[in-house]
Amino acid sequence: MGMLILWGLKKEAGRYVEGKIYDVEAGKEYKCSIVQITPDRLKITASVLFLSESHYWTRVK
Repeated sequence: MGMLILWGLKKEAGRYVEGKIYDVEAGKEYKCSIVQITPDRLKITASVLFLSESHYWTRVK
């Protein structure tokens, strides 16, 4: 617990860009951006070189 997995994000035009995300399973870090889709849902996009992958995080209530 307490491991930092997201850092360095800058707010720009309603989204967060130029950050880093740490993949605990792979032990690697990637560039990332975050967009808030709804108040309870985030779209996290991680990229390396010209490849990217998006995941959606939903708040648990």
